[in-house]
Amino acid sequence: MLVPVAFVRLARPASLAFKLVPTMKFHTDYLTFNTKGHREYIHITPQVEKILAASGVRNGMVLVSAMHITAGVYVNDNEEGLIQDIDAWLEQLAPFCEEYLHQRT
Repeated sequence: MLVPVAFVRLARPASLAFKLVPTMKFHTDYLTFNTKGHREYIHITPQVEKILAASGVRNGMVLVSAMHITAGVYVNDNEEGLIQDIDAWLEQLAPFCEEYLHQRT
């Protein structure tokens, strides 16, 4: 399954044009991942840091957004065992089932 899961947008205030109109610098990049399982977790911090470094943006905000209905972005500490705990909780909350009607598409 080809799942584009991250849209990265970087912005920072640029110098004032004629000291009247503030401008912003934007940089947009896309990350695409090929997943094979019914649920996967991909650590994207290194890719986002690389995009930020290449963008030239030094002050501002980074927006990372999932661009697919079945993908998501979450922020958490990179603690050992955390992904396994989250996965076990999600499996209890919404167990994988090939008989779901949406699996037919």
